[in-house]
Amino acid sequence: MQYDEAVAKIRAKLELPEGANPFARCKGQQFRVLQGDGVALDTVGDMCASLLANGFCINTVHFGSGGGLLQKLNRDSLSCAFKCCAMYVGGKMFAIGKDPIAGGKKSYPGNPAVIKGEDGVLRNRAIYDASGKMTRAQPLSSDEFHNGVPDDQLMTVFKDGQVVVDQSFFDIKNRVAIKDLDGAISKAVDNLLLKVDFLQSMTSKEAIAVRLAEAACGSKWMHKHPAKLAEMQSKFPSLSLAPTFASLGLTPSMDSDTLLAHIKEKHMCDKKAAKKVLAALDAGDPTAAAAARDGKAIITL
Repeated sequence: MQYDEAVAKIRAKLELPEGANPFARCKGQQFRVLQGDGVALDTVGDMCASLLANGFCINTVHFGSGGGLLQKLNRDSLSCAFKCCAMYVGGKMFAIGKDPIAGGKKSYPGNPAVIKGEDGVLRNRAIYDASGKMTRAQPLSSDEFHNGVPDDQLMTVFKDGQVVVDQSFFDIKNRVAIKDLDGAISKAVDNLLLKVDFLQSMTSKEAIAVRLAEAACGSKWMHKHPAKLAEMQSKFPSLSLAPTFASLGLTPSMDSDTLLAHIKEKHMCDKKAAKKVLAALDAGDPTAAAAARDGKAIITL
């Protein structure tokens, strides 16, 4: 039902009748657009959702990534860190954690077991209150630390400076492979439905008009020169954007400096707002993203 609801919104945006296929694709698939900027594990989902929300098949685009696969992977994105979390001395457990007095990142005190739930999700073994709400992670006791915990998914691979478990690349590749395709598809559809309205707003007539005005300026690093807004408008007569340009105050008489200054002041988020918009989208909160955008046609140049 969520997929049907998302498709209905896409049909409405494209003004298509009920039952029509809203997704355009390249005929024969001999031609695709190559997207190489900003491609990383945490951005591809929204890129695909944006394509679908605006009526394009995913296979109209090839994604390429260079430095992003190296520069954007860190201990946070991979949920990996080495920290002292507990000491086991004389049959007792002493939890260790950080809680800076000036604020900042806290860390789990103690060394909890990691258990895979019935839904397949890995979670720290936890202590729950009477209402069933998790209160804190439950660290390993000294006995559990030395003898193990049933169903604990963690295993020792590095101890006292030595690698004690040798894992091949193919073992790791098989372990992280998507085995539940239905779950992955459901997650993608949830993301699309959550953000479809926001993603479609980025291709409104106002957004397209501002983008065309930006393109009419040529290189942003050139000296002041006549803009080619009239020429740019004439290239897309089917869009019928003349009233939109007028309502936005974008006129052919503007030179490049004036046009860009007008866009930045009236129709583009400043750096602080843009940062809030992108952070909200990353957190899966398109309502907060729209509020931070505050009616601006575009987020950044």
